[in-house]
Amino acid sequence: MKPVKNEIPKIEYPNWLPTPVKEAAQRRLEIYAMSFAEQDALEKKARRDPELNEFYEMNIAPLLRAINRYSSTLKPAFTNENAKDFWIDLCSQSPEKSQNFVDHLFHVENDFDGAKRMMDKHKNEVAWGKDILKHAGELRFLMLNYQNLFFGHFLNDDFFNLLQNIERFESSFEKKIDSFRDEHKQTDSYTYQSWPVTRELNSKNALPLFFIRKNYFFFNEHFGKPLHRKNADIVNAIFENRLSKPYEYNDVVKSVGQIKNLKK
Repeated sequence: MKPVKNEIPKIEYPNWLPTPVKEAAQRRLEIYAMSFAEQDALEKKARRDPELNEFYEMNIAPLLRAINRYSSTLKPAFTNENAKDFWIDLCSQSPEKSQNFVDHLFHVENDFDGAKRMMDKHKNEVAWGKDILKHAGELRFLMLNYQNLFFGHFLNDDFFNLLQNIERFESSFEKKIDSFRDEHKQTDSYTYQSWPVTRELNSKNALPLFFIRKNYFFFNEHFGKPLHRKNADIVNAIFENRLSKPYEYNDVVKSVGQIKNLKK
């Protein structure tokens, strides 16, 4: 077991950051830090337990790496001066809702990862099913040609039963694949299971766009209006060094236009 290094950033909060926001952010980072503290105790047990070690590598280690990434992503939200007016104004409207928004921010990238994993899983499942169907067809082809090309010394009831079962299987399995693909056709669109993802999940703008759309839901639910300008401000502050150009008000309006009928 190789422990994951704690890379949660030590944030020096600027004086302009409202206290409720600072407290909410620090509380979340401390919860993250506890995960790494618990890792130390787990490491001692894992050294004597191969199964626990395997569990750690498959489940705990990826989570800890994700925590490092999430906290690193959000550091600019609380240190970038471009977020100053956003937080001051949001807190002036409601300190409590501002703290809720901080908690919301710490869940967004995790939601993005979850949506991406599920979408990839469904796409891979369809591809795997097609591969099974392909090999079933190849086996049926071999069996039919055996009947036609040879004297059939190997033919018996099991042979014919299998051939009939393969034919039935191909028909039903193909329908099942088509049905699954139709049911989850959202795996190629922003509407997938109400997760407002972009089709280009691996593009550099996929995560910022996901933040914009999730923020849109939050602002509508908690503030009763979309707050497009503020949405642009906070996302620009978080992703300042990743965006080719900052989001403008109209960019946000366009980005959320397709998801207005989705539920959070």
